[in-house]
Amino acid sequence: MLLTAADISMTYPVPGKARKKTVQALGRLEIVQQGQGVGLMGDSGAGKTTLGLILAGLLKPDSGQIVFKGKALSEYKGKQWKELRKRIQVVFQHPETAFDPRWKIGKSLEEPYRIHHQPMDLITIESLLEEMELPAGILFRYPSQLSGGELQRVAIARALCLNPELVILDEPTSMLDPLTQARIMGLLRQSLGKRNIAYLYISHNIHLVKAFCNGAYALDGGRLIPLKLERS
Repeated sequence: MLLTAADISMTYPVPGKARKKTVQALGRLEIVQQGQGVGLMGDSGAGKTTLGLILAGLLKPDSGQIVFKGKALSEYKGKQWKELRKRIQVVFQHPETAFDPRWKIGKSLEEPYRIHHQPMDLITIESLLEEMELPAGILFRYPSQLSGGELQRVAIARALCLNPELVILDEPTSMLDPLTQARIMGLLRQSLGKRNIAYLYISHNIHLVKAFCNGAYALDGGRLIPLKLERS
């Protein structure tokens, strides 16, 4: 079993408002093995993104448990926690928020290597850019000089450069036009399959989930409901 999550709950303040929001994901979510894709669906505001950040270890739940490869996330400390950060990566919905606008793309792609004290693997970076149908010259451009689709493909390359075991995809193409969306989903599926990487695909689009995932859950009323993906 690669990752399991059970009975997650988290309450946090809503920015700019004098109230708090509680996100619950009662039940059990499982990603069984490398190379498996699992969808997570739900209405806007259901808590899908929050749950994804919790599963990535970027937010700490008030209750519940997440287990990655047989060990609870709460047990990862120090060097083990840093190693975990390499093994679970996130691709966000808005790629423009994931890059420093003052840095050229090359410097942003160096960042994961700097954080983990590794020399930049230029061969891997150029190979990933080629897989994402991006020219190597993009390394010398700023985020503002790229289209939304180009920037999201760079974000995917950065997420994959340290060879993660699990990638959490938070509606990675929802802000793009249908043609760009289809193109990126095809490239993403090819790259993840080539590397045997498991992924959690957060989306509200049942057609994409059916095309891209082996199984799926709906987050509905604070409960995780397994879905049957019937393909035509």
